[in-house]
Amino acid sequence: MRRIKSVTWPGLALLALLAVSGTSSSQTTTQGGGQGGGGAASAKTFKDWVHTCEKIEGFGQEQCYIFQNIALKKTGKRLLHFAVGYVGEGDAKRPAAVITLPLGVLLPPGLALRIDEGEPIRFVYQQCMPDGCRGVLPLEPATISSLKAGKQARITFYDQTQRELGVPVSLIGFTAGFGALKP
Repeated sequence: MRRIKSVTWPGLALLALLAVSGTSSSQTTTQGGGQGGGGAASAKTFKDWVHTCEKIEGFGQEQCYIFQNIALKKTGKRLLHFAVGYVGEGDAKRPAAVITLPLGVLLPPGLALRIDEGEPIRFVYQQCMPDGCRGVLPLEPATISSLKAGKQARITFYDQTQRELGVPVSLIGFTAGFGALKP
């Protein structure tokens, strides 16, 4: 069980990624469910997105976020975790996306989020931990609008051989799931 002592941008990575994937049924599959890291979790599904809230020990508050886990068909191993939630305190809370990829990604080029045929939004990895490498992307209103209107996002990153890889993420249910989040 993880204990979280403060809610900061790096802390969002810990909070938003407490859920881990189960099994899969296609080449890459959206995964729901998860395991809690700070207290009892509740989950609700919005098509391809899962909304969950977890009580943060020592804070007396819940952290809610929506997420998808994408797993490889052959192994069932999680390839990508895409989570969206609000971070910050009081009126300063802002939406952010946290992407977790497995260890072994090439860090210097960072990663990118592309929504449908839009321009890629590049961002950097914040940290690597035993469960993967994470990048945090603050979400501007225009990006949120694009995610709501879009059909598919693509997370692009590089493996250790400098090969570019892209993982599709369904946006079906994103609007309803994001609407269930409270700042």
